[in-house]
Amino acid sequence: GFEQGLLEGFQNGLSEAKQEKSPVQVPLVIANWIEYCKELNIDLINSMNPNHKIFTPHVAFKEKADVIFYWILNNSELYARAFLDGYEVKPEKRYSIAVPVGYGRYNRVIVSTNGNVTLDSRNYVSLDKLRKHDIKSLIPLTEELVKNSELAWSWQFATELE
Repeated sequence: GFEQGLLEGFQNGLSEAKQEKSPVQVPLVIANWIEYCKELNIDLINSMNPNHKIFTPHVAFKEKADVIFYWILNNSELYARAFLDGYEVKPEKRYSIAVPVGYGRYNRVIVSTNGNVTLDSRNYVSLDKLRKHDIKSLIPLTEELVKNSELAWSWQFATELE
């Protein structure tokens, strides 16, 4: 009886610990990737390399493969927990940053496929066109990304996207 009580107490403690563990938060693109991999019955280790040859016939994430790969590379433990234990989509505000370069032209701050915040090589005359490109970006420009980059000074030109 004593041993049975210990065993039941241990099992109850484990189930309570599992319930108390809050799900990790991941960006929407990572959440979509996890669901995609699970639908295809791809295991954790293979899902961590979206550039792997097993994904070649599936083009749904072809343009986002580098973005996903670098995010997983920089957040491998978080990704594993999300893949195995579940996740919540991290609510993130998206921003557009138009840096004035003179003569009514603007340069756009972007996130490259390797996750670095950088200045776009194009100059824009139209702020509307610049913001349309920001809306279509594969990696959203977030406050955290900008403020933790070498271009933190550009945050003064940020406007929130809807």
